[in-house]
Amino acid sequence: MKKVVFITLLLFCTSVQAQNTDTSTGEHREHKDTEDTTRLAGHVYHVNFLGSVAITVGAELAILGVQQIKLTPKPEISDAEFNLIQSQPSLDQLNPIDRWALHIGLPSRDYTYIAVDYQILCAAAPLALLFGERYRKNWDDIVLLMAEVNAINMFTFQFSPFGPFFQRRIRPTAYVAHTPAERTEAKSGSNRDSFYSGHTSACAASLFLMAKIYCDYNPQIEGWEKVGIYALASLPVLGMGYLRLIALRHWPSDIIVGGLVGGTIGIVVPEMHRIMPKNVSLGVYSSPEGSGLRMAWNLQ
Repeated sequence: MKKVVFITLLLFCTSVQAQNTDTSTGEHREHKDTEDTTRLAGHVYHVNFLGSVAITVGAELAILGVQQIKLTPKPEISDAEFNLIQSQPSLDQLNPIDRWALHIGLPSRDYTYIAVDYQILCAAAPLALLFGERYRKNWDDIVLLMAEVNAINMFTFQFSPFGPFFQRRIRPTAYVAHTPAERTEAKSGSNRDSFYSGHTSACAASLFLMAKIYCDYNPQIEGWEKVGIYALASLPVLGMGYLRLIALRHWPSDIIVGGLVGGTIGIVVPEMHRIMPKNVSLGVYSSPEGSGLRMAWNLQ
């Protein structure tokens, strides 16, 4: 039953996001594996089942609610705005990095579904760790972390002051829409959702989570070797950023910020579970005054 809950939870998180568009010696490690009677061998993270499920489901329901209710629909881009953003003074205000996007030109094909499929692959990438026996012993921790990281990342994208819920940055596609037909195609209010790149953020969160789990389960990895692992994790993120850039859906700065936000969440969330003492519990509570999340720290 527990496996069904985990798999359902992970698929739920992935589908919601897609719709949005020890320096230990070898002897020591062997000793831990042979005496794994309480699943403590390789048990790096302290993951509370109910707490993680509550955080994940709560975040995803809030995201779905906003998507359905659309509390702040954004107005279409008017011809006057098109003229303003395409004027030379407005173009000169763009920073040099973002200005480079204007030389790409309108895309010849729709990259939307390619980006969605790419995002789903990135979200599922940490599951590849389960081919290793050390990770498979604690598969539930890893799956819960995947769901929690994806939910927190998407919640941050939707509700933080830096996300499209508050920001109104116009996508680069509107800057190169000159003909009436092109402007009709680009005038949608959703083209005010440029900052920041949610697809890039989601990929970074999943891939950096994968790198973080791998490094935490192999504490002998240090220095440049660890840097190399995170550099490899960055390559698919750059691939997503490239897709969003050539589609003129985001400015380069949108992609950079998205990668930084997602990467930070992919590292910080598992780190919190790694350092959290066992006498800390996280769960839900209900009272006549209301309900919510509860954290308790037993000092004894």
